[in-house]
Amino acid sequence: GIPVPDPAWPALEPARAGRILVSAPGLAFDRKGNRLGRGKGYYDRFLARARASGAMCVVIGVCFSNQLVDEVPHAGTDQPVDGVVTESETLLFDRTGLIR
Repeated sequence: GIPVPDPAWPALEPARAGRILVSAPGLAFDRKGNRLGRGKGYYDRFLARARASGAMCVVIGVCFSNQLVDEVPHAGTDQPVDGVVTESETLLFDRTGLIR
């Protein structure tokens, strides 16, 4: 029951996209850049391909402050976000953790 794009539309090739800004949906985000999604892995697979292709990919989680928690469960295949924006704060991360 998940809506999908028209199959006649061309697929996005991440390496040709140049820069990609993704607003990552999630149930919760943590202060380390991890995202708790809805369990299907669509974003994780797309982001893994985009990052592996060398595309400049910036992933921002947008949520309410009560969805920002200390830690969410995550696995090695989960793709982290580069930032989280709530109505009260903005967090930016690099691969080592919180920048600010």
